[in-house]
Amino acid sequence: NLDRSKSRSSTSDNSEIAVELAYLDYGNNEEGHITELRPLDPAFIRLPAQAIYTALE
Repeated sequence: NLDRSKSRSSTSDNSEIAVELAYLDYGNNEEGHITELRPLDPAFIRLPAQAIYTALE
């Protein structure tokens, strides 16, 4: 399963590199391992983020 994300920050602990990811089409943030990242196909770079921020009152 591949999802578009943007790297927000990274941390390193010895040889382990973790990245904080913001998922562009869902709006959530998660921490992942750098080895799980893949390059994005150029056809998808131009698409705007699909997440819509909302709030319940």
